[in-house]
This record gives sequence, C-alpha cells and structure tokens, in this order.
Amino acid sequence: MTTELQIRLVSELFYAGVRPAVDVGNSVSRVGSSAQSPAIKRVSRSLKIDLARYRDVQAFAQFGSDLDASTRQLLNRGSKLMEILKQPQYDPMKVEKQVAVLFMATNGFLDEIPAGEVDRFEAEFLRFLEAQQADVLMEIADTQELTEETEGRLRTACERFVQEFKDEQEPQAAD
Repeated sequence: MTTELQIRLVSELFYAGVRPAVDVGNSVSRVGSSAQSPAIKRVSRSLKIDLARYRDVQAFAQFGSDLDASTRQLLNRGSKLMEILKQPQYDPMKVEKQVAVLFMATNGFLDEIPAGEVDRFEAEFLRFLEAQQADVLMEIADTQELTEETEGRLRTACERFVQEFKDEQEPQAAD
C-alpha cells in the first residue's frame, strides 16, 4: 500500500503560532517539493534539515547547560527560523515575499537579531523591499525563479537592511 501524503501535526507548534504545524521531519509526501516554485525550492533547500536538527538539539539542550558554540548557533538560527514560519491567521504571504524572507533567514541574516525583534525585523524588511527593491520582488513574482543575478541583488538588499536595522537599534541601546 502506498500513501500519497502523510502529514504529522505537532500541537506544540500549533500553540506556538506555527501554521501549519507540520512536523517536517516525519511528514511524507510523494509530491514533495515538486509542487513548489523553483524560487521557493532554491531558498528552502536546507530548511527541512535545519529545522529537524534544531528540534533534536533543542530537546537535548534542555538537559545540559554547557553547550558549545556550534550548538548555540544551531539553536539561535533554529529559533529564528521557527519565528519566521509563524503566520497570522487569514494573512497569507505572497510567494515572492516568502522567497525573500526564507532567503534572509536561511542565509544567516537573522542570526544577530534578538529573538524578540524578529517579527518587527521581518515586517520592516518587507516594507524596505517594497519601497526600495520592488523590482526584485516583481522579478521573483513574474518568473517564480531566483536567478543568480536576482539572488545577488537580494543578498545586497539584505546586507543593507540589516546594517540599517542595527544602526537604528544602537541609539536605543544607549538610552
């Protein structure tokens, strides 16, 4: 007997605001990533593995307080990935914005952002892209691809926005 789709949901993820609350490590689909746009595939290559590793290490880290730097980094990035996967009810995000946010998160641009600032960072990043890099979003929307050129422009936009966001935070830290 073959199965077309087996989705395992995790109530802890649901109550944490992750929608859909899918256990990516234990869910199975014959369709898999073939239903995704090429741009989403490209930016989310490591997402499933990163999230599975995060959940494994997160469970282990509860029992130990002495964690090495790479484990702390894995926990830090994993928690940020979980935050960006949370979606308000009745507020779907366009694919090109999903691509931009996943690119930002999987490439480490959130690593130095405090966990409590991730939602604000994401919202401001999307406003920044709409205002100053609308052509990048439009190209992703039109082609459903993330070419090397577009990826380079998106990376530059991420670097610029992260620096602006950090610069904005510095005066507040001094108060």
